[in-house]
Amino acid sequence: RRLSERSMLANAPECQTDRPFSGWLRKCKGVKAGRASRFISDTNRRFFTVDFPKHLLYYSHSCRGKRISWPIPFRDLLRVSLASTIADGDEDAEAEDCPPPVRRANSRASMTSIVSRISGSSLGGLTGRRQNYGFVLVYRRSLEEHRTRLLCSSQAEAMQWVV
Repeated sequence: RRLSERSMLANAPECQTDRPFSGWLRKCKGVKAGRASRFISDTNRRFFTVDFPKHLLYYSHSCRGKRISWPIPFRDLLRVSLASTIADGDEDAEAEDCPPPVRRANSRASMTSIVSRISGSSLGGLTGRRQNYGFVLVYRRSLEEHRTRLLCSSQAEAMQWVV
């Protein structure tokens, strides 16, 4: 189902559409990201902006960044849907093009394993699993359909971006 600009704006009662809406999100690395890059992290932190006055969506590497990604006009947004994933690998079907994270061998001597154990225990509790909330952006560029998974720290934050 294609979203119209009017319906996107009408469905955002709490959002101020007379100015841009911005915030930090984690962008899942796509299939084209190298194995070494995904070994370090399967997401990148990016500063996203929904520019309502200009009808554009884009991101940058910093909140003051003068360089931005290729902007996505609202008219090219095909679908935005909430998605929930568990960091252990149970992926939502909507973003099947996002590759699974590279699994690390559990070694007591490896610095990567030590850091993973420390951060995994603090982030995932006893199970090592962490709930991630976010949404999937489906858009058109050069006659091709693209999907991007964006992760938020809470379901409430994800709702701010989608509603």
